[in-house]
Amino acid sequence: MKEAKDTWCIQIDVTNKCTRKCSNCTHLITYADHWEMGLKNFEKALWSLKDWPKLVGLIGGDPMLHSHFDLLMEIMECYFPKEQRGLWTGDFQGKEKEMRDFFGYINYNPHNETVMHTPVLCASQDIVKDPVERRHFIDNCWLADKWSPSITPKGVYRCEVMGSMDMALNLNLGLNLSLNWWARPLSHFETQIDAFCNLCGVCLNLPAREDTDETDDVTLSNVGNYLHRKNRKQCIHESHSFNCKIGEDSQPYRYIERMKE
Repeated sequence: MKEAKDTWCIQIDVTNKCTRKCSNCTHLITYADHWEMGLKNFEKALWSLKDWPKLVGLIGGDPMLHSHFDLLMEIMECYFPKEQRGLWTGDFQGKEKEMRDFFGYINYNPHNETVMHTPVLCASQDIVKDPVERRHFIDNCWLADKWSPSITPKGVYRCEVMGSMDMALNLNLGLNLSLNWWARPLSHFETQIDAFCNLCGVCLNLPAREDTDETDDVTLSNVGNYLHRKNRKQCIHESHSFNCKIGEDSQPYRYIERMKE
């Protein structure tokens, strides 16, 4: 797993509000009540990234559904130039020109085409019993390699999924916001890795599901964590149900290929 400083962007997760309820969503949209990052928290997140030389993205949910999105933009402009400002959205809310004028990088994903989502809630500890072998998959997780750390209202996380899991489970394992936190060695995130990666299936490249299926794949370790949270269809698997070659070099989220275009 890459050090945080070697990733290509850092995301600030400003809300889990979304117009969609995709299957196997990495943000676990349907398993947490709606939340928004406060403006003071947002500014502190930007402050903590003062010397970060690469991209700073706004993500959700859909960040444009934040109640004070215009104020988020005003605050962000005080900290980073256009070329470092990024936006991940599925709906410009009629403000596409304004967004393109303000953000130097935009990942626009309106979900007009079929997108395959790998099972997030199929716990790696249920599928790969050997802890040494499982740690090999975790250390080589394609999402951690190609994606980013995130900042949520609970703090800093090495991976977007870790932050989303903590917003749903309230384990409160986020690191405190401080200057240059992103330069810390990976060992500072070890508690998060132990807590969340063993409950996540992304690193295994399991068979993906279409985002429109309205069903989440989950194994037994996560049933108690999530099944009672929302009225959500779930396909409950035991580990032997996965007759696949885990760990193959694939990219279940097809839009990953477009991220750096």
